[in-house]
Amino acid sequence: GSSSSHGASGASSSNRTPSKKKNRVAPVPVAENKLIDARPGIGDDDDDDLHPHKQLLAMSQRLPPLELPTTTVNAPPDYVLRDKTGRVPIRVRVHIMSLQNVSTVDQSFNVKLWLQMAWITERRDISSMDFNTEWKPRLDFLDSEGAADIMVSGVPRELHCDDPNKMIISCRWVVNGTFSEKMELQDFPFDHQKLHIRAAAWDVPSYVVTNPDDVDGPVMRRAFEGSLKFYRGQSFVYDEAFVQSDAWDLDPSLSIEQDYSRHERHDEHYQYPILNIFVIVARRSSFFIYNIGIPILLLVIMSFISFLFPVEELEPRMTVTLTIVLTLVALKFVVAQYLPLTSYLTKLDWYVLMSFGLTFAVAVQNSLVYYIGGDVGETWNLWSGWILAGIWGLVNVVAVVMCGYLIFNHDRYLNVYSYRDWEARPLPLIDSIDHSRFPFPKIVDRSDIAVARHKMINRALSKRPKRVGTADSSDRL
Repeated sequence: GSSSSHGASGASSSNRTPSKKKNRVAPVPVAENKLIDARPGIGDDDDDDLHPHKQLLAMSQRLPPLELPTTTVNAPPDYVLRDKTGRVPIRVRVHIMSLQNVSTVDQSFNVKLWLQMAWITERRDISSMDFNTEWKPRLDFLDSEGAADIMVSGVPRELHCDDPNKMIISCRWVVNGTFSEKMELQDFPFDHQKLHIRAAAWDVPSYVVTNPDDVDGPVMRRAFEGSLKFYRGQSFVYDEAFVQSDAWDLDPSLSIEQDYSRHERHDEHYQYPILNIFVIVARRSSFFIYNIGIPILLLVIMSFISFLFPVEELEPRMTVTLTIVLTLVALKFVVAQYLPLTSYLTKLDWYVLMSFGLTFAVAVQNSLVYYIGGDVGETWNLWSGWILAGIWGLVNVVAVVMCGYLIFNHDRYLNVYSYRDWEARPLPLIDSIDHSRFPFPKIVDRSDIAVARHKMINRALSKRPKRVGTADSSDRL
């Protein structure tokens, strides 16, 4: 199953420009339509001229965060540092070590990834610490076919920290498993696939929806103090370990987003943080062009040979046409083995159906000119043959233009395809955090082009249409 986020992101804007001294925090993903966040200290001073939904937003944003419920089994202890909104900043680093067996038919892929989470705590005596019982987020990897093989679930350990009064504690996971993914194949064989790995932290809720029974109005939710806020550290894909490079092109940058679970799945209507990790792969279409597209093009042209026989000789004309039909049927079965069962037609399916239609039209033409016969039949044979050949030529011109457009826009698709969703939002860079309070090491090696990707994301988000009655992403800077 594909990891789809539930709901739409906030988009009503505030006229206030955030101060440069404030920490840059990514837009908080949402999980409901018309969702209003209850966050402290962001409301406008003058609410009289606002839209009713914006008035509700301004009032809700002044509410302080709630304390974590007593049922929380793995709440962050008091010595774990929180930001000004009460959330615990978590630096996330992900390395995709291996990506194999991307299967269109099975709609699955195999991945081996290394994931590290790090957080800031107060300085404590190392000799008195028991890292076996040290707090750490507990992750559940979703969408895996069977239980994912967690090869290393490391005990938390200390990382180097320049601040003598603080500590950086980290924990890592090495996960090897097969994950399900719903393939979007409308553009097959020129398609691009978004391969997800989703990890949920079920221990610490982020929000509670306060009006779950209000179906018509905007959904209100309150934030919990001590919830987890993910930031992106250095993350990348080992593209040299991608063994299917002859069949797919791999986007070298790695995308990471934060999303939240649906509140309906919890009795108390809590929303838990979900970490979305995904890579983009684009299919190399040359195999299907050379082995299916060009043979179909030539077979339909060969069916036009029947026009050269006299109109009175129906048997040789129909023999040529029916032979071409049987060959096209065999090619149709070849195409089917590369695709799962879908209720829609792919680009290649349309081309195969066009070839069947032209061949059927040739068979009808053969029968009509035989029935008409004589000089009139020969004239019909000539003109109808040219018309059918022209139609097939026009179909292939359109197909070539479409293929060229998809192929030459390959890089653009890889860059924007992963950010077409409204639901989740990419993680902010760890460089955007207040390093005086949270002394994480800054990103030095930018080989994962995280900064360029982050700027591109912000430009893409700024062009999205605004939505009335939802929280603006700029309010969370």
